[in-house]
Amino acid sequence: MLHSVIITNSQGILLLSQYFGGGCEAWDAEGASARASWERRLWAIGSPWVNQGQGSQIKEPVDGVNMIDQWTVVWCSYGDFIIFLSGNDEYDELILANEILPIVCALLNEHCEKKLTENVLLRGDIYGKVTISLEEMVRDGHLFHTSLDAILKMSKMRKSTPTT
Repeated sequence: MLHSVIITNSQGILLLSQYFGGGCEAWDAEGASARASWERRLWAIGSPWVNQGQGSQIKEPVDGVNMIDQWTVVWCSYGDFIIFLSGNDEYDELILANEILPIVCALLNEHCEKKLTENVLLRGDIYGKVTISLEEMVRDGHLFHTSLDAILKMSKMRKSTPTT
């Protein structure tokens, strides 16, 4: 089951978090503290300056794979963002890195109009569009759409093109 998509900036400031059906039910009772704890654990394993000294800017692409409890976690840098994906069972590191991560990157690229910065993501309705697209991509913790065009059409971000 797919657990979450978390997007931070290079300093670890949370920009977007989307939690899906996988194991999040128990967190409803604990509330925001459980999510904050999860996000701190993600950042602890995927921080871009683990080998560069804290506070330095990302000099080269950062990516990795790790396990937290039963969850497989994959992360990468993309523009000014660090994207974390987590899942378990059939959502192993290969599916997360090769199937889901490219879709998330394409959605960010589409909605941020190829300007992959924190300011663009948080400006206007871009944040909402990315969130809606992620909800359309994943339903009940399972990948539902893998085509960027299908996700944008289903979430009404792109008009259908008539076939002739």
